[in-house]
Amino acid sequence: MIKTRKSGVLLLLFVFLFSGVSAQKNFLAEADAYFEGGNLRSAIDSYKRAYAKAKGTEEKGYIKFQLGECHLMISDPEKAEEYYDAAIKLKYSDNLVYLKIADVQKQMGEYQEAMENYQAYVDATGSQEGKLGVESCKLAMELKDQPSRYKVEEVRVLNTDQYDMSPVFADRRSTELVFTSNRKGSTGTIDNPRKVASNGDLWITTQDRKGHWGQPVIIEGGINTEHDEGASTFDRNQKTIYFTRCEMDPKGKKSMGCEIWFSEKKGSRWDDPEKLELKPEGADTLSVGHPALAPDDTYMIFAGDLPGGQGGKDLWISEYDRREKKFMPPKNLGPGINTSGDELFPYIHPETKALFFSSTGHPGMGGLDIFKAESNGDKAWGKPENMGYPLNSAAHDYGILFESADYTRGYLTSNRKGKSMDDLYSFNLPPLTFK
Repeated sequence: MIKTRKSGVLLLLFVFLFSGVSAQKNFLAEADAYFEGGNLRSAIDSYKRAYAKAKGTEEKGYIKFQLGECHLMISDPEKAEEYYDAAIKLKYSDNLVYLKIADVQKQMGEYQEAMENYQAYVDATGSQEGKLGVESCKLAMELKDQPSRYKVEEVRVLNTDQYDMSPVFADRRSTELVFTSNRKGSTGTIDNPRKVASNGDLWITTQDRKGHWGQPVIIEGGINTEHDEGASTFDRNQKTIYFTRCEMDPKGKKSMGCEIWFSEKKGSRWDDPEKLELKPEGADTLSVGHPALAPDDTYMIFAGDLPGGQGGKDLWISEYDRREKKFMPPKNLGPGINTSGDELFPYIHPETKALFFSSTGHPGMGGLDIFKAESNGDKAWGKPENMGYPLNSAAHDYGILFESADYTRGYLTSNRKGKSMDDLYSFNLPPLTFK
């Protein structure tokens, strides 16, 4: 589940650093410890208490900045902008605050304000990241002025007030849809102090003859647990499901990193899943997830923060060895696809083999934007192109899925319309009519 430009769905390691209580409690040290450990709810409370005792403007500016960071990570961009702005008014000395407030403003569609703050960051640091921000704001305004013909609508019957995301078809006729949700009835019971909601599970819904989606039900079998499951894909026969699982310790205070698991269908139920060995030895706290299979099952593309990447989360490719019956050590897709930002949620079109993914590192309209890279041959793709407005928005847009070979219909995930939780949307390209 997507939270920020740097973290996305991947869980933080919780390390409790606060070592004790003195006669005069140090709320700032306590807040920093909570923040570093990922316990954001407790961090916010301690930072507010620390601000009441802060004396100098630099310390006050730092606390306001950290409160902005906390609210950004819990998907509250309006509050984050308020705290970043307060830090600037206190003349906080770290120029990073200009980049942070610009990122938030871009996410809320305030492109002119964001461009000014990106430029302030460039003037202070000469940063390429700031220059990319200026370029993204200019592109976003152009894309909004020249929208594509796609029509995007919320799939209200499938959405709740919790996270509903990452759709994938579970049958060849595109009448069964599997997606991730932490709605009521999910099995994710471990309390995760970083998140504002419980852990997610995989749910399935079936379409009737009139094209209406039925009531989603949780997938039975051993796939869903008290941990975080989601972002799945199927093999070409729909007999094997690959999905992401992010495990926590029983107290929910320590991330074990995210892994890709698979399960085979036996009759009407899914068998107990097994873990794919994709991470190098000793990389237990690193994460891999968001699997996407080639149409012929010969390779898998997934997201991860493995060593040797371009920065942030990258897309990696692992070829399937039919003789060994396993996926081989992954290779980075390289700088043509990956950036110093995050590349997540890959999808390989079953007919054209074009690669779709979401990124914060390529010029875009908001947080995560959806990009398309045409296939250049066997396991090679061209320059990514932004899918434009309205498929993309100022918010996070990701997890695209096509229902047709000509890209005219499909589904995606977004938290547009000012929503703090992500929802499922359908899109279609109406036929041109001539009068």
